[in-house]
Amino acid sequence: MSVHSAILFTPANRKCWIPPVGLINFAVNTACKTFIGTLPDLLKSAFIGRFFAYYLLLFLCSFPHTSNACDSRAYDRTASARHIIDGDTLVLSDGRKLRLIGIDTPELARKGRPAESGTDAARLYLSKLLKDKDRLGLKYGPERKDRHGRLLAHLFLEDGSNIQAGLLREGLALPLNIPPNVLFSDCYEEQMLLARAAGRGLWQLPQFQTIRAKSMQPDTHGYRLVHGVVSKLGFSDSAVWLNLNKHLAIRIRRKHLSYLAGLDLNNIIGAEIEVRGVIYQRNKQMRVSVRHKNDLKILK
Repeated sequence: MSVHSAILFTPANRKCWIPPVGLINFAVNTACKTFIGTLPDLLKSAFIGRFFAYYLLLFLCSFPHTSNACDSRAYDRTASARHIIDGDTLVLSDGRKLRLIGIDTPELARKGRPAESGTDAARLYLSKLLKDKDRLGLKYGPERKDRHGRLLAHLFLEDGSNIQAGLLREGLALPLNIPPNVLFSDCYEEQMLLARAAGRGLWQLPQFQTIRAKSMQPDTHGYRLVHGVVSKLGFSDSAVWLNLNKHLAIRIRRKHLSYLAGLDLNNIIGAEIEVRGVIYQRNKQMRVSVRHKNDLKILK
């Protein structure tokens, strides 16, 4: 996918057009006077100047920009993969297990439970992507290990391509925002939205279609997207609670409120929202925990 950038020129006066900040590092653009002075006299006309700027704009926009905001070459270290466990977990050549930050892929069969839909596709994608790759880039988050002792990192190919972004873009993974490791959360969100809009991968499955809170069955569990109206706001010592009537309770731990910047609790009652996350049962109530702004969106 290529994205064309638009460059806007700002009129300083009737004969001078100043390019945006992103272009002022060029010597010819450091001063309006110098810029105009290097052009033929004909271009000093306001009309011709605009004509020139317009075609310069078209010329610059004719070059496709394929870089992705998720990509990076700023690694903390490099490594290679020995074994792929599933779509979000692998074993490095030194024997350590690596859990990819920011995503969650379907689970393997375990403890008598069958493998989840999409497990094989995610694992196969990652296996093919990393095959014969001797140099992978790892970028750590503030927390380097999870509660299982696995290393946590964003993973990149040698050309800087973000592997998590690829899994999300293909609909093979779901966003998983766990502060403080949220460096690429907004970029990962964009990749997920592309897959969701196109109905790719997991987004074809009924489980991942948005449901209304009032339509939820008492045994609903697992990752869901739920739409409803906030009917109640409550507080406990450790959390803020939003209720979608009697159907679902949303738990936001106080320590995570800073990651939901822009959430106006004073006007939240009556708001239509979409919330996503893993539904679980507690005290005969369906609940979901939210840790990041991308997991709770105000619709109205």
